[in-house]
Amino acid sequence: MCLVLARKLVPGLDICIHSNQPYFRASILGSSKIVRADKPGNEPDIGCRSFVEDCSLFEGNFAKGSVSAFRRKRIFSDPSKCQDYTLDPDIVYTFDYYEYIAHLPSLSMPLGFASIDIQPIVAEQPITWVGKMRDGSYLWSLQIWHERLLPSVKDDGNDAKINGIMLED
Repeated sequence: MCLVLARKLVPGLDICIHSNQPYFRASILGSSKIVRADKPGNEPDIGCRSFVEDCSLFEGNFAKGSVSAFRRKRIFSDPSKCQDYTLDPDIVYTFDYYEYIAHLPSLSMPLGFASIDIQPIVAEQPITWVGKMRDGSYLWSLQIWHERLLPSVKDDGNDAKINGIMLED
């Protein structure tokens, strides 16, 4: 059921959970809630948390400004259609990537009627967000840590220890 919901939220999602190296793979242009392409200096203020979709700097029908976010997701969720487009390194791309699904300050998933604590799920591991090419090369790899993910720090007044490991100054 969760996989069906994930595929509804992210068309074109490639999921493999029954292997030695499970993964979730999706096109960032096909899975982002909002995408913008701007010339340097014209990009939105990402701190405002409310910017609008604008892919008019893309090629084809996008240049006319007539492609909706829904249609953009459908186009870029299909790997064969993605090959028709290139990203210009001189353009600033901004993505809104469903950050509301996880509330990182509380390390939870708000569902509206309840909130699920994700600390027991991720244990003492960081939440990792990776941008990777199909050939395996990395675009980025970000680790998101929360203080609740760190082992407890014990300080007896003399030396600080984390789960019995001495911390040096």
